[in-house]
Amino acid sequence: MNANNSQRGFNINSISKYRGSIMGVAIVGILLCHYNECRTIQGLSPSVLSKVLGLGCCFVDVFLILSGVGLYYSFSKNNDVAAFYKRRLLRLLPTYLIIAVPYWIYHDMFLEGGSIVTALYNLSFGSLLAEGVQRFWFVFLILILYLIFPLVYKALDVKRSVKRILLVAILAFLVLGGVLLNQLVPEFYSNIRIAFE
Repeated sequence: MNANNSQRGFNINSISKYRGSIMGVAIVGILLCHYNECRTIQGLSPSVLSKVLGLGCCFVDVFLILSGVGLYYSFSKNNDVAAFYKRRLLRLLPTYLIIAVPYWIYHDMFLEGGSIVTALYNLSFGSLLAEGVQRFWFVFLILILYLIFPLVYKALDVKRSVKRILLVAILAFLVLGGVLLNQLVPEFYSNIRIAFE
């Protein structure tokens, strides 16, 4: 795949040019959505404003797509898989740990009277997978997407006609995977369902 490809029709360079600005808008939309969720938890009555703010959750998808564009350009410049994983983990994990370690220690050891083992269980996403505790679910999703991205990139590094077929096959596999998880292990699916919505 060539990042400088200028084919007729859709061109990924168009998105890349305004990627930072669009991501900024997406982040604000996501924050407004979370603000709206806090209002709902506090029992404030729903209004037109809350319905509008609720649409901010759609920006999660926008953020994921734009992150994928960034991954595409990054991997196009250097397709060393080990270096890719190292760069991605060094960008994500320190921030996650700075926020999540104090949160889980405070939550589990002081509020809930648990132990450091419980905090580590939650920190490592065990509670997400086993119990559906959705705090920090987005970080787990990003880690999974980082893990599979080089495979998807390599799979799509083929002729244009084959690329479309592969892309449809990958999307069908993801949708079918979600449906099968829901049918075969509904308890587990309900724990991670937020990533499929």
